[in-house]
Amino acid sequence: MATIEQDIANLKVESAELRAFLRVLGDEIRELGQYVQTSQANWEKRWAEQEAKREKEREESQARFEREMAMREKSIQELNAKFEQERKIREEEWARYQEKREQEWKQYQESWERQMKDYDEKREKAWLEYEKKLEREREEFEKKLERQWQEYEKKLEREREEYERKRREEQEQYEKKRQEEREEYERKRREEQEQYEKKRQEEREEYERKRREEQEQYEKKRQEEREEYERKRREEQEQYEKKRQEEREEYERKRREEQEEWKREKREINKMWGELANKMGTLVEDIVAPNIKRVAVELFGVEEIIDFSARRIIKHPTDKSREKDFDALLIGSNAIVLNETKSTVRQSYIDEFIAFIPTVFEYLPEHRGKKVIPVFSSLYIPEHFVAYLTKHKIYAMGMGDETMEILNYNDLPKP
Repeated sequence: MATIEQDIANLKVESAELRAFLRVLGDEIRELGQYVQTSQANWEKRWAEQEAKREKEREESQARFEREMAMREKSIQELNAKFEQERKIREEEWARYQEKREQEWKQYQESWERQMKDYDEKREKAWLEYEKKLEREREEFEKKLERQWQEYEKKLEREREEYERKRREEQEQYEKKRQEEREEYERKRREEQEQYEKKRQEEREEYERKRREEQEQYEKKRQEEREEYERKRREEQEQYEKKRQEEREEYERKRREEQEEWKREKREINKMWGELANKMGTLVEDIVAPNIKRVAVELFGVEEIIDFSARRIIKHPTDKSREKDFDALLIGSNAIVLNETKSTVRQSYIDEFIAFIPTVFEYLPEHRGKKVIPVFSSLYIPEHFVAYLTKHKIYAMGMGDETMEILNYNDLPKP
């Protein structure tokens, strides 16, 4: 009984000292937290200023590129409008020329028709006068013939025959001459028509040739301007992309450097925190214990936490002279997470932990049958010790970038 009371008194003294240490540790942790918040706020402020500056430069470059594109497009539209106006002027000139040629040809045809009509009228008038004259001569001749019928009958017959022959010859000559004149007229008209059509065709071909040459020159010039524009646009686009790529690479490099700096600061802070906890003797309570609960639920699949304690001493249920100091012990409904924490890792510490694992149910007989998940913890565990723990199927928990992590979780079967 006296031993129990003495243990209680010693525990009270240790609790008072522990509370004093915890107050000092809390003040230092708050100061450390304020420093971390200030560093993070300054970093975020610098980051926002740099991002705003880069965004403003990108917007100015894009606006300048769009203005130049609009000016070039306007120049092309003006050239198209000028070409279209010149084409309309040439088409109007050609239409006026065609109309003038049609009017001249029509006037020529009308003049020729009038001349032919006058000629036919003159010929008809002369023929009528000749017929009248012939009729008068015939009447006179008949009168004479009546008087001298018998005397001149043979002579009259010869004269009539001669007259008929001459008349037929004259008629034939007249018809032949008229046919020749008509053929000559048609020939001249066809020649003039052919010459006119030929001249008109030559003028049309000359106009088409000039128009095609002008069109080809315009298209060639337009193609050269378009190619020059495309070349300049590609060069500007390549320069813009190159500059943008360089800015992106510079941005990524600075971001990686800042992230590395931030991670290095966080590792240094975590290291300082761990060293401080080691100095104060509270590594398990401050760092290991909160992470044991987290990994038990998130990684080890512990369904329900029944009991959890740090720095727990359990006596052997049958041999009271034996007791075990558990750094951290988590008892779940389906598993037990057994933790051994050391500020410095040694081979002997790991071997002692390996030897104790099979005897854990001697101290916890009421949980016999549950799965045992052993975890060895320290702020820094060298790689060869991590490999040694993995070989004996023990999880190694060390300090990561932000908090403690299971270093060999992917190398062991999932519990």
